[in-house]
Amino acid sequence: MIKSKFGSLTSVLQGQSIASGIFNTTQAKQKKQDRYRSLMRGINISSFSTFENLNKCERFFSLSKLELSRNAANKLIEGFKFETNMDFAFGKAMETGIQSGILGKTKQEIFFDMFMSWDMPLDAIHPKGYAKTFVDATIAIDKFLWIKENLLEGWELAWFNNKPAIELSFCIDLSNGYYYVGHVDAVLFHPLLNMYRVLENKTTVSKTIHEAMFKNSNQAVGYSVIVDSIAKDAAKSATF
Repeated sequence: MIKSKFGSLTSVLQGQSIASGIFNTTQAKQKKQDRYRSLMRGINISSFSTFENLNKCERFFSLSKLELSRNAANKLIEGFKFETNMDFAFGKAMETGIQSGILGKTKQEIFFDMFMSWDMPLDAIHPKGYAKTFVDATIAIDKFLWIKENLLEGWELAWFNNKPAIELSFCIDLSNGYYYVGHVDAVLFHPLLNMYRVLENKTTVSKTIHEAMFKNSNQAVGYSVIVDSIAKDAAKSATF
């Protein structure tokens, strides 16, 4: 029981629930996922991830798109459900940490944001032993902050329509009623170079990293085209 000069915490609260005053990251994530699923349900809506599903398995693409049976689609990956959740938690924590770092928050604030975004048990361990625990995420962000100070010197977060370019959403009209949607992790801007840069964050379990694994990423190249369109100025062309 937590004590204070006013007595026990229970007596101070007088039985009132404070749950409504606490930001629930799990519920927030669920709402975002529900909105995304509602949008992507349309057969005329495509994205980088849906194209990946189509290339991997046409049947899975059909099930996920038409939602003939959400349970049937889940059964295709049933054996990897926990692993996928752990991978997602790690990726989300990394994404949150990097974005908070770009926003210029202190290390303590960054770690707290990561903690709030982590929706698995805090001491959870990856079922395959991958270095994707919460502690691993904080270690990785610590290294990213060094990268930010030394390799991204001069680059700052871009702003569009008075909003920071984090998870910058876009929708491309492909005509004939078809659309391509997506979002960019972050867009940076260098005032002296007068240039934008796409920052795309990826995690991997591979112990060997080669430039060829990410340099010509179709996803990032596509995002750079989006930023070029936003800039509308050859002098502010995008790089990634």
